[in-house]
Amino acid sequence: MNASAGSSFARGLPKSSWPAQVLPTWYFPHVATSPRGNSDALGPVFAALADPTRRRLVDELRAGDATVGELAVRLGVAVPSVSKHLTVLEGAGLVSREREAQWRRCRLEREAFTRLKEWADHYESLWTDSLDRLDARLRQERA
Repeated sequence: MNASAGSSFARGLPKSSWPAQVLPTWYFPHVATSPRGNSDALGPVFAALADPTRRRLVDELRAGDATVGELAVRLGVAVPSVSKHLTVLEGAGLVSREREAQWRRCRLEREAFTRLKEWADHYESLWTDSLDRLDARLRQERA
């Protein structure tokens, strides 16, 4: 059970009415927050990328713009399914669609990926520190 869901003030209330900040920010000093102080700003991005089909769509669009039909053929997925997944990606700001005659051209939106990278950069020290310690240990063993 979610810690927030079990708290007395949240019990019985719909999630949409819960306060944006259930616990003070000092309680989670390692959590990166957006300029507005909302740590859930990337929630829709992570939710959209949680699905493997949507990650495959993003991978395909890295090569360049494509229509829904082209993406469906490349992935071997039905056009309505691709369209549904693209709607989720579009809602998260990761993809945009532009009408071109009877086709809809899809492209990745750089800004969303920039925000995602900025968030991940806050955690870079977690792996670089480990790699630095490993490097030091290997040097020590070789000496």
